[in-house]
Amino acid sequence: MPAGSDSSANNNAAAMSSRAPLVGIACMVVGGALLTRNDAVVKWLSDGYPVGKILFIRGLFVFIPVAVIAWRMGGMKALTIHHVGA
Repeated sequence: MPAGSDSSANNNAAAMSSRAPLVGIACMVVGGALLTRNDAVVKWLSDGYPVGKILFIRGLFVFIPVAVIAWRMGGMKALTIHHVGA
């Protein structure tokens, strides 16, 4: 292990922690935009389709990515809550 690897690891950790607020802000902005878009699409589609059908299809589009992410993170254990009320 090179002698300078410890300081480069510290520099990398500092760089990641300084970008963390920007990443969080970007996630919040994108999440808000997606929720707004979802609301607009549901209102637009509700003129021609039953609301139950719209909600079912929307649920499928949410379930598929969540299932893939959970599967890659270790299955159903990735979805369990460990600290209730903490």
